[in-house]
Amino acid sequence: ACEWPEALDDYSRFLPKVVSDASGDGTRIVTRHTKRSSRSPFVLAGMTPSTVDAGIVAAAANSGHVAELAGGGQVSPEIFSERIAELGETLETGHEVVFNALYLDPSLWNMHLGRERLVQQAREGGAPICGVTISAGVPDAAEALELLDDLHEHGIWLNAFKPGDVAGVRKVLEIAGQSHHDIWLHLEGGLAGGHHSWEDLESVLFATYSEIRAHENVILMVG
Repeated sequence: ACEWPEALDDYSRFLPKVVSDASGDGTRIVTRHTKRSSRSPFVLAGMTPSTVDAGIVAAAANSGHVAELAGGGQVSPEIFSERIAELGETLETGHEVVFNALYLDPSLWNMHLGRERLVQQAREGGAPICGVTISAGVPDAAEALELLDDLHEHGIWLNAFKPGDVAGVRKVLEIAGQSHHDIWLHLEGGLAGGHHSWEDLESVLFATYSEIRAHENVILMVG
């Protein structure tokens, strides 16, 4: 088993806090994520086929969680439009979702965020999309920075990357170091399955934790 490395800093400020609700009727967990997203400390992550359909995604979003629609199942402009219409019908007022985009699939990537820009166009048309999670690969810094600026110009601000190894984490941190936007970093280990990582979660986390925490605009999510 991995052991925590010697701390290079006092990380106590990152500990989750339990605070009383304003009403006094209950408690809630407060983290950097909950403060900056105004959502719960949980994410319904995008994964085909589990979150391809609108129902489960809308249910999670309506309950106050970050909920990702799996882009791997939105394989044509027609299907994408159907899902967006369904979300418009099932999401309660004020709730929005995150779109999970596959960087490793050039066809889907270009359709969703590249040449065809379905996500940006949908947002322009009022679609309830507040963020994009870039999964299965990390773009080069120049491409990523241009995309982040473009997304923010469209009101899409809750944006994340899913690196799967130490090199990927450092690539995201390079992007964060050149960006003035908040960036969510979703770190999963190989035991989580899917195509995000074949590495041991603790090994990647321990090797990069101090580097991650040096970036005030990076919000770390671990699963």
